[in-house]
Amino acid sequence: MQHGLGRRVDDRHAHGTAPVHGEEVTGSPPLRLRVHRHPGVHGPSMWRSPCSRRPNPLVRGRDLPGMADLTNDTAGIRRLLAARRRIAVVGASPDPARDSHQIFQYLLEHGHDAVPVNPRVGEITGHRCYPDLQATAEHWGQPPEIVDVFRAPEHLPDIIDQAIAVGAYLVWCQFGVVDPQANKKALEAGLDIVVDRCIKVEHGRLVAQPS
Repeated sequence: MQHGLGRRVDDRHAHGTAPVHGEEVTGSPPLRLRVHRHPGVHGPSMWRSPCSRRPNPLVRGRDLPGMADLTNDTAGIRRLLAARRRIAVVGASPDPARDSHQIFQYLLEHGHDAVPVNPRVGEITGHRCYPDLQATAEHWGQPPEIVDVFRAPEHLPDIIDQAIAVGAYLVWCQFGVVDPQANKKALEAGLDIVVDRCIKVEHGRLVAQPS
């Protein structure tokens, strides 16, 4: 498969082996996501998001919102992927050879309400593309449950800010999309995270064909 800035051939998304960098949307500028802050949290606001953060009951029976790194929590990932249906695929590509395209299609085929997020593309396989996470929340009328990130690590802080602002439940960082500071910020804001894992690989082994 072609993957990442160098478009190297890599099949880790199919088999979960060699490390790669986060996939970049070809020809697109850094994804500038609109952040609408809640009053009294980070300063004044002109708009209050209708998508408030709610407790996440899926992870180990906790009553508090988020704040869990599920990367190595097999049971937590299984529960998450079995129950969470709304997935925003940030960096989805219209190119069928790209991992982000194939995984977006995989999520649709397995019953998830997945939408592509790419400000440079109108649609992918007949599905409308959204410019940012705010637009996906407005489309659903509620926050994305999973934000699946196919962008290079330097774009992750902007995406985390947007996920926090719209009240997403979890940010899933695909292979090579690693930024410890951004991940720490997500956890401190109450989001769950999965880092350096492929959502297709994990879904395939834990949900589609559980052992």
